[in-house]
Amino acid sequence: MESSSLLRMKSASHDYQFEVNYTKSKDLPIGEYIASSTFNFEGYEWAIHYYPRYKGKYNQFLSLKLLSKAINVCAEFSFNLLDENETSIMSSPLPTLSCTFIGDGKGYGSIFHVNEFMDMYSIFIISCKIRVLSGPRNVVNMISGGLHEHMEKLLNMSDKFDVTFEVEGKKISAHRLIVAARSPVFEAELFGSMAEVNMKCIRIEDMKADVFMAMLRFMYTDQISSGKTLSIELVQDLFVAADRYAVEKLKEMCKQILCNNLSVGTVSTTLLLADQHSCIWLKEMCLRFASKPENFMQLALTDEYHHMIQACPSLLVELREKFNDLSGVGNKKQRIV
Repeated sequence: MESSSLLRMKSASHDYQFEVNYTKSKDLPIGEYIASSTFNFEGYEWAIHYYPRYKGKYNQFLSLKLLSKAINVCAEFSFNLLDENETSIMSSPLPTLSCTFIGDGKGYGSIFHVNEFMDMYSIFIISCKIRVLSGPRNVVNMISGGLHEHMEKLLNMSDKFDVTFEVEGKKISAHRLIVAARSPVFEAELFGSMAEVNMKCIRIEDMKADVFMAMLRFMYTDQISSGKTLSIELVQDLFVAADRYAVEKLKEMCKQILCNNLSVGTVSTTLLLADQHSCIWLKEMCLRFASKPENFMQLALTDEYHHMIQACPSLLVELREKFNDLSGVGNKKQRIV
């Protein structure tokens, strides 16, 4: 459904807005959305999708989509709902998200609940503040010598390294100041009272060398990969590494990629990770995906599913509750008992 309202731009703050008739839109069928007009920012085409009823009567969803055929476009953005005086009508602010768009047409965004104030407004304004951090066609990146390019060069200057990590027997060198600046855990290890302060080589246990290298590259460049296709397994491992070393931006990006790539083959391992690392939002997205009857019937036949319920039986209880809610209590053939 196309929005009939006009997109308003505030170039100084990169704040893109469009009006929504809430009186008409709130009764749209579940899963349908209102689309903003396409807008251009930093050389890319974007659109905002608003789902008044997203997989449930009281859940709403705002999504930012990259329409341009580009990969590895990293953007930081946040949503807000405003009245005609541009005062927020949200009961609590939505988080600022940092996501890497990979050119597959999928959107990233925030789920929120209908609040008691929204029915007071027949029309409200959706605001999206966006900042492109990096990307192959970003106007800023077309100029050689950008900061992230210099930082990536620094990662390859072996004569400037002052700390070495040993991961799976492989020596990986870096700069103490940069690593400490990106991770409070490494800051404590490298400059605090911990034993590693005076060590020239620090051993990293329980992590693959390629995962550590990918995390290290992100610390220097704010990018997960250098144009290479990312496997879900690598993103899952990066999610764990980012949580372990408190690299919050990397964790957020991994969380969004995992959510947008949920499938019957990946949801069990992603759900288990989300539960183990107390990622409530990602866990909820996994449970919703897995509890759809058409998904669960395939999921229950996979080895990953059986490993998940053996590793964490409580997830079966939560999944059962969601599945039975969606299937209806009267349909015994469509229930998990």
